[in-house]
Amino acid sequence: MTHAALFPPAAHSARWANARRRLGQPGFTMVELMVVMLLLAILAALAVPSFKPLIENWRVRQVVDSMLSTIYLARSEAYKHGGRIVVQKLPNRDGCNLASGNAQWGCGWQMFLDGNENRVRDDGEQILRTVTTPGATQVLVSGSVNGALSFDRWGQVGGLGALGVSVFPGSATASSAATRRICVSAGGRIRTVQGNTC
Repeated sequence: MTHAALFPPAAHSARWANARRRLGQPGFTMVELMVVMLLLAILAALAVPSFKPLIENWRVRQVVDSMLSTIYLARSEAYKHGGRIVVQKLPNRDGCNLASGNAQWGCGWQMFLDGNENRVRDDGEQILRTVTTPGATQVLVSGSVNGALSFDRWGQVGGLGALGVSVFPGSATASSAATRRICVSAGGRIRTVQGNTC
């Protein structure tokens, strides 16, 4: 007996059609997909504003860590080279206008070996480190002279008693709760505090 004799074509087709009707079509309809996408978009729109302080705090901590590591490296290089190490702010550039005054270091900084000790990087003077800050982060350095810090042979900031670096989100002020301050005492002790005062 053959397969065709057991299941006549009409009976086979009817049985298959009944099975498909019972199981339904697999997958989602276009309407169901659009509803899910709309709900996901609403949830994302509600979640984004709550991430803003988290992102701002992360940027502030990133800049604080970069400045701390630059200060430690400058001290180390000053010991090695008998002083002559300068950390100088970077000027305003495309996409960054946070370095207008001498105390505003929001576009970043560079550290170099100052061969002629004029506190300005001249051609041929070796750049030891360059740091560009993430966008929308303010950096205020109190105690810099003409936008530069020089380190003497003992690793101290030359000519200054103490040094303070305030870092805060660009949309806030220095009195913001997100502000972090690096405090360098006259004796060279470095600490980081929350707020704008040492």
